[in-house]
Amino acid sequence: MSTKGGIKLDYLYGVPVHESEYALKREEKQAKKHRQKRINKKWRKRYGVITKEIPCIYKTSFAIVIHPKIKEQVKHLFISLEG
Repeated sequence: MSTKGGIKLDYLYGVPVHESEYALKREEKQAKKHRQKRINKKWRKRYGVITKEIPCIYKTSFAIVIHPKIKEQVKHLFISLEG
């Protein structure tokens, strides 16, 4: 178990925390946009969408799954709240 500053990050408020590289949120953004809906639909078909994968945190019914990059930010947040 990892502890830093008296805070255990294996459990957060009694809920187990699991670290996973697959905790990602996918954001899709259209490559080109037009103000008219009809043209925009055609452009989406022709030019496609750009997909980004962003690290995130999500909660299941039994645990919290967190990306390693976000886990470091959460550690610093809870350490600053404690002291």
